[in-house]
Amino acid sequence: MLALLLTSGSVLVGTVAILAAILRRQARTTWRRIRHHNKRAAAVTSLCPTFPGQPGKRPLHVALVGDSLNAGVGASRKEETPSWLLGSALVTVWDGPVHVTNLARPDSGSADLPHQVTSLLKLCNPDVVLLVSGANDVARPFSHRRASRSLRAAVNELGDATVIVGTCPDFRLVVALPQPLRWVLGCLSRQLVRHQLRAIRQAGAVAFRLDQVASPQIAADPEMYLSADDFHPSGAGYALVVDELVKVITPLLTAGSGLTKRS
Repeated sequence: MLALLLTSGSVLVGTVAILAAILRRQARTTWRRIRHHNKRAAAVTSLCPTFPGQPGKRPLHVALVGDSLNAGVGASRKEETPSWLLGSALVTVWDGPVHVTNLARPDSGSADLPHQVTSLLKLCNPDVVLLVSGANDVARPFSHRRASRSLRAAVNELGDATVIVGTCPDFRLVVALPQPLRWVLGCLSRQLVRHQLRAIRQAGAVAFRLDQVASPQIAADPEMYLSADDFHPSGAGYALVVDELVKVITPLLTAGSGLTKRS
């Protein structure tokens, strides 16, 4: 009996070791391929455009912080980036000028958010902040509790700004990920979203569920909505996300008096 248990235990340990090796190899290959596709992405990412509105109207200061999704990795033209799409959409709602400041950086995780926010507040006093983070916390991986603490600290530092937090995408739907890596990262991404939602509620921010709003639609038509790396959105993918985001932001913009402040 003891010999059987020892043999079974050895088989289990060996199986786990093999699975871990497979996951590491798949992860290295996948992230290397994604980085290769996006070597020139910096040319159109993290733009800070200004959109003139009606003269004499109060300007709206919008800021983007976080990771590659806010930076716009995957877009091929500046007009396809989140900065441009969001600013050009909001200027039709706000009427006045819209200034967009984007400090998002590819490969950034939740641990980088407090630094990005501190840098942002040295540049401007934003009215609306879109914060997107989580994907790199899953890919590394990074402690969900530490990620949620960093997220909550970043939102709190933004003071009275209206903060919309884009949650981690659903990695189960990322076609660039082979199995079993996709399944494992899918489980981790769902766990992280639960932690993020708790932190968002505690900080008084607004949740924008990328795992529900955008991921399923993008996965349904990856040829249209994903860029060449099969991981980041294409221009059409970013337009899809921003269209849904504007539906969240518009009710927060109050006619004449400004913005709905966080409690």
